[in-house]
Amino acid sequence: MATEQNLVSTDESVFPSPGDKILLQNLTLPHGIRTTNAWGDPKDQPACVTITLHLRDGFNTAAGQDKLDDSTIHYGELAKRVRGSCSGAALSLADTLAAVRDAVVGLSAKPSGFVVRLSEVQVRLGKASMFGSGGLVLVREWFGSEGRREKVQSVFSLCDVRTMTLVGVNAYERRGAQPVDFTLSLYTEGTLPVLDQSRLERMVIETIQGTEFETLETLVQFTMERIRTYFKTTDEVTSGSVVKLRLAKPQAVGFADAPAVEVCRRI
Repeated sequence: MATEQNLVSTDESVFPSPGDKILLQNLTLPHGIRTTNAWGDPKDQPACVTITLHLRDGFNTAAGQDKLDDSTIHYGELAKRVRGSCSGAALSLADTLAAVRDAVVGLSAKPSGFVVRLSEVQVRLGKASMFGSGGLVLVREWFGSEGRREKVQSVFSLCDVRTMTLVGVNAYERRGAQPVDFTLSLYTEGTLPVLDQSRLERMVIETIQGTEFETLETLVQFTMERIRTYFKTTDEVTSGSVVKLRLAKPQAVGFADAPAVEVCRRI
């Protein structure tokens, strides 16, 4: 099990990892993904996929010759394979991720060896949240030189969910509720668990709405403890997973988008 620092280090690092990447951004699937909607009902949901492939040795020979060769990945062929695997009917999220993995593995196996060391698959679920901008799934898979999968890390996020609560130290802030936006991310080692995302969102909203704290610091700590308790009483996540919660007050500072606080805790 990775430490908390290692588990989230890819997001937090100031310096980019040296190397070459191939990106396929916001690929629209021919069908939606079979998952739950914002009400918690099973429905086919619109989704788009972004695939980032970190190459093991870079695409220097392709760049030097100005010609596709075995040092790189044909992103047009990658798009065709992913869409072709998802063309029959709507797949589950797990099946969609497996289809992307199969396409990546098939194109990465070259006569000279396996050219991809790390793949990142981001699935954007625009209708996953009732009061936010949607859900985001990120799966990272590390591959050995022969294409064997060595490690998997998964992240699920509910993004920019807005609710109202009484919070603030100023007298005018005590006169009524103001908007608070939260983004909640769950980091797990291995494959992503099946989450009841609508129930989770409602729980966090109800927790925040039921408070009257003066500081965001107290509110975020209190809400995080409720989230940790929630996950401990369900079978949705494994012990050792990490939760990150950010709270923002968009109306609090006139000449900034929002002040915000963020905490990261292990379950």
